[in-house]
Amino acid sequence: MKTRSLVVFGLAAVVLAGLGAEALVRGRAHARFGEYLDIYDLHERLPGSDLLVPLADLDTEFGGATHIVTDEHGFRSPPVPQPKPEGTLRLAFLGASTTFCSQARDAARTWPGLVAAELARRRPALRVDYVNAGVTSYLVADSALGLEERVAAVQPDVVVIYHAANDLAVDTHELAVVAGLAKPAGEPGWLEEHSLLYRLIRKNRRYQAAQAEGGSDGPKLDCDLEALARGFEDRLVDLVERASETAELVVLPRYATRFDRSQPREMQLTHMAQSFTFMAYLTPEALFDGFEAYDRAIARAAERTGALLIDDVDELQGCVPCFTDSVHLSERGCEVMARRIVEGLEECEEFRRLAEGRLATASSPSVVEEGG
Repeated sequence: MKTRSLVVFGLAAVVLAGLGAEALVRGRAHARFGEYLDIYDLHERLPGSDLLVPLADLDTEFGGATHIVTDEHGFRSPPVPQPKPEGTLRLAFLGASTTFCSQARDAARTWPGLVAAELARRRPALRVDYVNAGVTSYLVADSALGLEERVAAVQPDVVVIYHAANDLAVDTHELAVVAGLAKPAGEPGWLEEHSLLYRLIRKNRRYQAAQAEGGSDGPKLDCDLEALARGFEDRLVDLVERASETAELVVLPRYATRFDRSQPREMQLTHMAQSFTFMAYLTPEALFDGFEAYDRAIARAAERTGALLIDDVDELQGCVPCFTDSVHLSERGCEVMARRIVEGLEECEEFRRLAEGRLATASSPSVVEEGG
């Protein structure tokens, strides 16, 4: 009996200690970062659909330094009037977290916000507005569904599409699972879903393991990255063609990364850390090859569809201060990205004709302002 009591007492002490640690971690995290602790906490599934979208009507601090404001549809941009008023030039931005830009302090500092603001500044008599339809973890296929279910209704004149990293990760992961180099993607277990302490421990262990594996000489995935890129290209072509049914001009910027072939190897490995989190089964050379293959696919998709290719990527590619990790842009990076988009648009005769046509029917000054 005495032994049984000791066991029960020991188990109770462990449970209480765990609950205390959980409460402490949650209290400190919420005090530092606010109500939402994970980017996925800011999202939900659309009713009757598997499409993940940001929560509507958000006005919250996230990550300790970012102010996230969304409109009634979950776009990280100021609300736009519907139906679209005469004399309005409306832009829509499709992509993943690199378009949503949770690293930027507010919507006005994201590259979609900066593009719209600069176009409005250059044409003060023209009303310019935009929707940022970028969503964390989106693939090209998700953006195609989002275009149909959310974006087409706002009647954009110009659609900008920025994709590559997530499609590369998913395409290679499927092959890595078959090769026994990665585990199948699965839903989080009950404990991980409900315990922040356990989630943080698991996340930290996975990150450390991924970094060790990414930089190691262990078994790596050997695959035809060019063939995967051709699949990505076909999906991108399909998305451009769908967007062209809604908008008069579709824009494809080439993709940039923080890591670059000109950097010393140790610097490359450091800047590949975020990519290794998802693709530790690729060698550093394969990461370069993969991103470069998908970037070439973007150019081919533009050629096949007549989309406007934003080809000038040199100022962004490998610019360490322009990124917060492997692919996500810092506020400086957003400024560089916005500048290349704007200059590419201004050099495009089709865009100039489009803007002049909208300007001819404009009846009020342009307004681009932070929502909320």
